[in-house]
Amino acid sequence: MTADPLAVRRHHFVALDSWRGICAIAVAMGHLKTNGFLSQLAFSSMTYRFVDFFFVLSGFVIAHAARDQLTENWRHVWSFLIRRIGRLWPLHATVLGMFVIYQLVLLGVSRLGIDTGEVAFSDKYSLSYIPANLLLVQAWNTLPSTSWNIPAWSISAEFAAYLLFAFLFTAFHRFGAYAFVVVGLACGYIIAGAYGPRATFDFGVPRCLFGFSTGVLVNAIWRQRPALRIPCPDVIEVAALIVTVAAVTWLPFYYGILVVPVFAVVIFLYAYEQGVVSRILRGKAGQFVGQRSYSIYMVHMVVSVGLLSVAAIAPKLGIHGFRLGQASPGNTGIVGPPALMDLLLIGYLAVTVALAAITYALVEVPARNRAARFAKFDRHRSPVRPAPNPVSS
Repeated sequence: MTADPLAVRRHHFVALDSWRGICAIAVAMGHLKTNGFLSQLAFSSMTYRFVDFFFVLSGFVIAHAARDQLTENWRHVWSFLIRRIGRLWPLHATVLGMFVIYQLVLLGVSRLGIDTGEVAFSDKYSLSYIPANLLLVQAWNTLPSTSWNIPAWSISAEFAAYLLFAFLFTAFHRFGAYAFVVVGLACGYIIAGAYGPRATFDFGVPRCLFGFSTGVLVNAIWRQRPALRIPCPDVIEVAALIVTVAAVTWLPFYYGILVVPVFAVVIFLYAYEQGVVSRILRGKAGQFVGQRSYSIYMVHMVVSVGLLSVAAIAPKLGIHGFRLGQASPGNTGIVGPPALMDLLLIGYLAVTVALAAITYALVEVPARNRAARFAKFDRHRSPVRPAPNPVSS
């Protein structure tokens, strides 16, 4: 039996929120390269694959929250897009501003005669790349490389997914999910092979659409059995967690696209929140990082780049505990005593979460609330509910 649409819209997936926060921290962990023991784990070098988890989860949550309204009335497109832009763009623009300030500081340091090994406003920090970033089209194959806040490519890709989602469900109504799945399968074919595992600025949109459409499909399946009882839920959830870590860590490079169906199954199982892992994820710590997952994902590169700059000039300042060097084959990072590097990594994650808590309170929440008020065009409808977290997309 199909679930009541109103009951479906009101359901909140608490454990999946926590999953999003944990994945954001994992991605942040993988982006700071050191020669410490934690960074040398095979898992650490593969955490970029959790970006696809964000895509699948975003498709699931957006379909859960918005498909019925878009199907019912095309006027909801305006409300949907305003809320999504209000959810994505303010924090994105804020972090972009942080990077501009960083480049200005770099320029000032170079004027003082301190060589950091970088030239301000060059390469991926070129001023000519700012317009595409401000318009959130930097992952639409409009630029020759990743640029500025590198993780934001996935936000650009999700923005494209939101536009397509609104169009398909408005145009095809209840058949929108089928149309989206067809698009997703075509995108999966496009990115299969060399492009799939690391597609960003070039094939980032197809990569996102493959995961996003999978999430839409999973939500459609969940809607058919929202009260399903999972057999042996404790065992199933622990097994799903182990399979997730194994798939992220050990799937061969060219089969990286297969993490998407793995994530789809995990999201479906944890949507029911019946096992021991879900009970842990529903705790205060899980909810704290889950609510701030978008900020964690967006600000972590600011902290990472800052640490790398400090490591670059540390030897020139007489600091010899750490320096810039080859952290692992093919990866430049921070090198020093391994135990110290592990402490540095933990400190980096702690600072990232702390900074994310600030941007969540000062940027995310006010912007989300303003967008919700602006998007509410009919006072006789249900009160505006907070929009779900992006990638996070």
